[in-house]
Amino acid sequence: MSLLCTVAYSQEKISDIWLAIPNDMVIYVDSTMRQDLIKLYETDGKSSVNNKFTGTTSIDTLSERYMSISMNAVTRWQMRLLDKNDGTRMLCLVKTFTPEEGHGESEILFYSTDWNKDDGTYGLSGSDNEDELLKTFTYRPDTMTLERYDELKAMIEPVMLCAELSEDEETMILYLSTPLLNKKEEEEVRVIIKQTKLNWNGEMFK
Repeated sequence: MSLLCTVAYSQEKISDIWLAIPNDMVIYVDSTMRQDLIKLYETDGKSSVNNKFTGTTSIDTLSERYMSISMNAVTRWQMRLLDKNDGTRMLCLVKTFTPEEGHGESEILFYSTDWNKDDGTYGLSGSDNEDELLKTFTYRPDTMTLERYDELKAMIEPVMLCAELSEDEETMILYLSTPLLNKKEEEEVRVIIKQTKLNWNGEMFK
């Protein structure tokens, strides 16, 4: 069984899964463009093509199990293969819109390695309730008054959750974005924002 699992894993690379994605799921680049991106990256360590919407699509990072793609100027995809306890793998896809540091909003999706949608939450709440998100991803330092804490929380508007997949580990970091704040306000609010690191344990992120 161990040998069979090793053989199965060796046949699954993130680049192959990227090439096999249904065309209707990735409207920016067709199958030929996706192949060109892989070939260019494997040759030069970087790749970029003109996509179907007069913009640019590029591979930022590519390894056997992880891939980061800038679909266009405001959309990034991160994909990671996750080992499951039953000896198979699944795909985690994080789509982040306006992926500047601290300013993005993410959608987290799960698929089988042949792109069948998996509706499981795998330890993630999936809630978009603003009060719940603020409670989960902020904290009040001991030296801060409740009044100041509430004031800073009110500055986080709109409430948007950003996710980052690790390039090297089966982990995910979640945090709140601050897209509409100026630099001074962002520095003030950052004091109460709590980043949460979740580890994949073969069954869920925890």
